[in-house]
Amino acid sequence: MHPNLSPSSFVIPAIIFLLSHHFPNFVCSDEFHYSNCNSPVECGGLGKIQYPFWVNGAQPDYCGHPRFKLDCLHGNFPTIQIMHRDYLVIDIDNDTQILKMMAIFHELSCSRFNITMDSTLFSYTPDVEIATVFYDCSSIDPHPGSYNFSCVINSFPDDAYLVTNTSTASEFASECNFNASFPVVVPKSADGVTEILREGFKVKWTVNKTECDECVGSGGRCGYNTTLYQPCCFCPDNPYRNKCPNLRSSVYPSSLSMLFRL
Repeated sequence: MHPNLSPSSFVIPAIIFLLSHHFPNFVCSDEFHYSNCNSPVECGGLGKIQYPFWVNGAQPDYCGHPRFKLDCLHGNFPTIQIMHRDYLVIDIDNDTQILKMMAIFHELSCSRFNITMDSTLFSYTPDVEIATVFYDCSSIDPHPGSYNFSCVINSFPDDAYLVTNTSTASEFASECNFNASFPVVVPKSADGVTEILREGFKVKWTVNKTECDECVGSGGRCGYNTTLYQPCCFCPDNPYRNKCPNLRSSVYPSSLSMLFRL
């Protein structure tokens, strides 16, 4: 050994060499799916948007479930489309997986009251009632179990009735030609249909939360494989099915640890 050099003189160059040549490539890579889905995105004052939701125009579609796309073009509230119908999103509770939303009526068309949820992804919360809207009716006397309002049939306004009581609904069924089902949460002091519509309703989404929690706990970001049509976990090195692998054992190879003992 050269008399003017000590073993420690080789430590820093050796570390640089090992970092450059002996580490697995994935430790230093920045997988683009992970990067694209790791940036916080907000929409309509709802805070940070999390999987299964994703924001159209601000995130790639693989950052969320394909049927949970949010659009932020309607002022204060984002919108979501469910079964070809748009809803205003009022609140998202990621802990309970509860989505509160309100139906959008570009005009108060009677037929637009017919609402159906995708039962493979959503279920109504216990406080939701399935009301029936009756229209194109013969003369009906005011009934305490119904809310009278006006909706549009063939471009003309017509009397309609929103009913939540089953026995009352059977009375209207014999007097009206058409009806539609509509989810509601009736406030205790509701004065009319407009107030009921503004209250909105809640659904619970059924996308598996446990899988996403496992992914996030391993340092990944939840996403969706748009080729295989299944959830996945985006990690700093690569996408994985459920969670990121433990990379800790690869970070300090035995040869590198020996250098630190010099």
